[in-house]
Amino acid sequence: MASPIETTRGYLHPDTRHLTDAAARANAFLDGQENPTREAPAKTRPAAAPGR
Repeated sequence: MASPIETTRGYLHPDTRHLTDAAARANAFLDGQENPTREAPAKTRPAAAPGR
């Protein structure tokens, strides 16, 4: 019988592409550059305070 860690290890997929992409996007944000590979989030207005 396999130990729990061996079972868990079988489900792990050591793919770091998403981490590399996230780091590149964070660096671009901190440098004040836009990343043309990602769509900017839609800008919304804040909700007005109810009853005021």
